[in-house]
Amino acid sequence: MLEFARSLKKKGVSIFILSNNFRERTEYYRKNFPMLFEVANKTYFSWETGLVKPDVRSYSRLLEENNLEGKDCIYIDNSIENLEVAESLGIKGVKYESGEQVMEEIDEMVG
Repeated sequence: MLEFARSLKKKGVSIFILSNNFRERTEYYRKNFPMLFEVANKTYFSWETGLVKPDVRSYSRLLEENNLEGKDCIYIDNSIENLEVAESLGIKGVKYESGEQVMEEIDEMVG
């Protein structure tokens, strides 16, 4: 998935992380998986933002701060509830079932 994300970046696709996570886990990720933060344009962790998915403000804030329109975005999640909230803002949703499935669906959307 990391190589796939890098290939998307080369195509000009921006990548954001929107995660319900607490400080200690985020620090663990930053220490042990720095490549996630290298590929992401920006990260949004609930403990930093004070907003927890599926709160619509989590998604709205990301869109507003990055001058994005929902119709131009794709959101990946394994939670139907989170996907429904994203889709309510016009964001295309992809339900995560496997890395391969996500890559195929994104390739079809992005080209």
